[in-house]
Amino acid sequence: ENCLSVLAFGKAKEIEEILQVLEEHKISKETIENCLSVLTYGKAQKIEEILKLLEEYEISKETIENCLSVLARGKVKEIEEKLKILEKNSINKEVIETQLYMLLLGTTTKELIQVFDDEEIPKEKNKQLRNVKKYLILKQMYNRFYTKEEIEEICTKKHIDIEDFIREIVCYPHYEFTQMYTNHLMNTGILYIGGSTQIDNNYLEEHEKELIELSKKVALSFRKKTGYSDIQELQSRALEVIVTKCGNLVNNLTLYPNILKGSMFTKTIKYLIPMITSQQDISLTTVDKDEISKQRDIGINEEYYEGNLDEKIDTEKAGFNNAETEVMEYMVKLTEEGEINAIYEKIAKIIGIDEEEVIDIVQNIRQKMIQKGIVKMKETGGYEFND
Repeated sequence: ENCLSVLAFGKAKEIEEILQVLEEHKISKETIENCLSVLTYGKAQKIEEILKLLEEYEISKETIENCLSVLARGKVKEIEEKLKILEKNSINKEVIETQLYMLLLGTTTKELIQVFDDEEIPKEKNKQLRNVKKYLILKQMYNRFYTKEEIEEICTKKHIDIEDFIREIVCYPHYEFTQMYTNHLMNTGILYIGGSTQIDNNYLEEHEKELIELSKKVALSFRKKTGYSDIQELQSRALEVIVTKCGNLVNNLTLYPNILKGSMFTKTIKYLIPMITSQQDISLTTVDKDEISKQRDIGINEEYYEGNLDEKIDTEKAGFNNAETEVMEYMVKLTEEGEINAIYEKIAKIIGIDEEEVIDIVQNIRQKMIQKGIVKMKETGGYEFND
């Protein structure tokens, strides 16, 4: 009932054949129900070939089910080429499974070749920096400490500057830390490269009282802003975020204790918003004729699915930074491919950051699109693109 308009485009015989293929490969009924677009856009023979290919590479059923809609639209030859590139570069199965969404949607075959080929350098610097991050993730070199010499070796090998490396790979999307992280590297000789991580036990023991006090301040501030009344739950959730998500800040900001405290406070507040309120407004939202878009959503009609959505968004006029541009690019791509559901989670998997950080970037994107006149307020509420 939730997708009769989608199924109306399907052909009964083709749908029956697709269902048979999925059943033969033991794809669960629940997965199919949550991904009915497969029945509309997929072709039974192609889906069969893709599923067999992934099974040959021993990709788990769970991983396949999580990417079913993308696989249904994929090209067998392209997927096989990517898997061969990964195999050639000794990328293990576990990494492929965790990064499959990024490999399917976030990277072309040419880009994947460039990730591993140190002589095949993209003309655009930002693309090379993205490739370096993908390289570190795929080679399981992400989320660990590096010495200054190791970082210099990577930068030389990948033809990038250390400053760009620190800004776009280590600090991303928090560019305000670039100079402080650089100073930390120069003064201590080490730098943590990776996403959110747990705070080291030694630091927790030494700063236990400070962190508990910080969680109280976060809880009080959050209650004042949102009116959420359960202060004990707020403090408990805040302390959980601080301990489990702020380790990367502790690792690289110890020379700046006041800034460290402030950054942990800000990060925890941002992470509490989706945890407590489930408020995840999407900048780009499909709007059916019979539905009213949520306040502050930017409605996307079916006309944009034909590949002209990016023409509506002037990233230069909006003044997006590199992180915002990258997130916007994937929002456009996912929207045009009908992958709106759980869009934050999908973008987070592609880019390699937390979902909460994607949410924060999206809020900045929305604000800039409104301020720069790319979208305008509608009389009925919400926003629409300026023509």
